[in-house]
Amino acid sequence: MKIPIDLRTDRLLALVDTREQAPLDLTPLRVERASLPTGDYSLRGLESVAAIERKSREDLIACIGRERARFDREVRRLLAYPVRALVVESTWPEIESGGWRGDVQPEAAINSLLGWIATGLPVVMARDRIRAGRYVARLLILTARRWRESRALLGAVLEGETSPDQQTSAYPSPIDGAWCDGAAVGEGDGLGCSLTLARPATAGQVRVIVGMAKRRGVHLGNLLREQFHVERAEDLSVPAASSLIDALKRDHAR
Repeated sequence: MKIPIDLRTDRLLALVDTREQAPLDLTPLRVERASLPTGDYSLRGLESVAAIERKSREDLIACIGRERARFDREVRRLLAYPVRALVVESTWPEIESGGWRGDVQPEAAINSLLGWIATGLPVVMARDRIRAGRYVARLLILTARRWRESRALLGAVLEGETSPDQQTSAYPSPIDGAWCDGAAVGEGDGLGCSLTLARPATAGQVRVIVGMAKRRGVHLGNLLREQFHVERAEDLSVPAASSLIDALKRDHAR
């Protein structure tokens, strides 16, 4: 089955975290500043699906050294997102050669990067800021395209247009709580997709979110609508609820 793809990149809105001091050039995407719970870059409408963290070489070495505990917590939050990545403005040979200030040794830096990859966080070595911006933009565009494909397939499956044997792989899609994990398979633009329901936030997560928001004087309804495009905490997915809890804890610690 051919999946029609009608995706104009100039209609996509990339989100850049307000704490990102030197935003990348994400051409051809439109860009808007936003307070993201995790990561530096995401997409409007897919905030609970995609989170991309950017680091210069100096930032990376600081995260491996004196800021390691804080960044390990950030990595754990990133792992809750179906699409996540650490984009570094450097190369593997540069990291191996060292030459930066501080006590972090090249071998320790390489081991840290490989360790994060082993835990499930992809690391993209982009060499410089220009390529970093290009790769982040491409990753966001691909995320939107796969989400659009999954949405089209979901509608076809619900209408009985595809057979069960076409549903072979999947990719995350926030549409109606359905998740598809994987990439295009078969011929042309065919996309196989096994439809499973995204796990909704647990009752425990909902209680924690409501309690923390109340204690901190946060208008939970506005926060949910602006950041996650849902009306109630019960409508969040498990990853989105985890991200919100971490954000509330982080704001309280400031």
